[in-house]
Amino acid sequence: MKERQISPIEKDNAILNSVNYQAQEAILDPYLPDAYKDKILDLAIEHIQEVAESKAAYNAKYGEGRRTRRPKSI
Repeated sequence: MKERQISPIEKDNAILNSVNYQAQEAILDPYLPDAYKDKILDLAIEHIQEVAESKAAYNAKYGEGRRTRRPKSI
């Protein structure tokens, strides 16, 4: 049976979704102390920055996300 390969973009999107969900859960939980919420948010920001850097490197390497020249409209 063939296993499906996950592209780096799909992996990054899955990480972002997970981090986003966990951060929202922490913010909305009234029983967590503020210091713990701050720690979770700091970790979430770190992960988001890592994913952004990874996406930028992937796009630079494979040429995705580059702007194409469009003809000027008259």
